[in-house]
Amino acid sequence: MVRALITGVFATLSLAAVTAAQAVTAASGLTQTQPDHAFASKYCRIEYTADRKADARELAADADDSLDRMSSELAPLDPHLMDDFDCTIVQLGSPEPGLASDGQSHTDSWNGGQRFRVFVLARSSTSPSSRTIVKEPKDGDYVHKNIADELSSVLLERVTRAKGRGWYFQNAPDWFVQGIEGYFGLTHSTAHSRDVTLPKYIALVQSHPEQVSFANGIHVGNPYIGGLVLVTFLYDVYGSERVNVLLMSPKQTFDQAFLENFGDLDSLRKKYSEWIAAEHMPSLSK
Repeated sequence: MVRALITGVFATLSLAAVTAAQAVTAASGLTQTQPDHAFASKYCRIEYTADRKADARELAADADDSLDRMSSELAPLDPHLMDDFDCTIVQLGSPEPGLASDGQSHTDSWNGGQRFRVFVLARSSTSPSSRTIVKEPKDGDYVHKNIADELSSVLLERVTRAKGRGWYFQNAPDWFVQGIEGYFGLTHSTAHSRDVTLPKYIALVQSHPEQVSFANGIHVGNPYIGGLVLVTFLYDVYGSERVNVLLMSPKQTFDQAFLENFGDLDSLRKKYSEWIAAEHMPSLSK
């Protein structure tokens, strides 16, 4: 995914302007790509093209479901997490470089995550042959996981900024940012993602142990793979309370907060090595 933090004035096309552009597109016989319709879900404004309305309704239900789950889990860290929650999800009718495609989504966020906009590709616009890194189809489970992944980044940024002092989420290393977003996406979407897809990522790292190493620090090959599995390990072995302590740490840097909370890297490496070698499903219940 691609993410941008923005301050100041953010200019957007009005729906009227987009509708005018769509009239030209329709007259030419081309597929619509930019939204020309909108509705409000429980938490977000959903913008979509008229020919992808069913996708938009499903996307809205997915987003609301995941936001209910994630906000409930994170509420003890910030009781005002959902106050002034200004969310817009833009569902594009076809791939747009830099915004959304089969393998990419994009989030613009400003004012510490108070206002944000997520760009995703409509489910029916995804190629039927497209597959994820664990070789699953990009179906409804993938779409739900993807929007939960994007929305989690905003909630986690809001949580770390609300604590008053300490490190902010977007200043953490890439393995943690992408890892915990991927973890939240998989565990706060569908049962298939939690029970089937997540273990596939663990199996992938088991067969490629170089993805995670602890030689002179924490090193992750692909943050979307190794980072996700390393964060899963933290939740499974140490529990959500310990991860929450990390998120709420007043330490100025992530590294300081991480070492204070999880101890020396040699001890962490030993526990991780035992965990990744075990043939078991992660409990995900702590």
